[in-house]
Amino acid sequence: MTATFKKSPQIVERKIRGEHLLVPLMGTADQLDSLYTLNPTAGFVWELAGQGLPLPDIARRLVDAFNVDFETAQQDVTRIINELVAIHALEPVET
Repeated sequence: MTATFKKSPQIVERKIRGEHLLVPLMGTADQLDSLYTLNPTAGFVWELAGQGLPLPDIARRLVDAFNVDFETAQQDVTRIINELVAIHALEPVET
């Protein structure tokens, strides 16, 4: 079974001039003072992961959208998902 994720209710997203900005609503004082800006690749992964797509499907779409090989896409998706989970922007979906 492949892990899927959902956007955390602890994060508010704003799109400004094509950039994704993530703002924590709850957490430690350090987290509340943070603002996360996602580059186009991370924003793409954020959107698809938030829709519940499994990681291999996100990687395949990344290949098409950014013209990278599948192995690179898989590594990028895994890294970005791990970073988004670490800042509590994404949560695993329980099955």
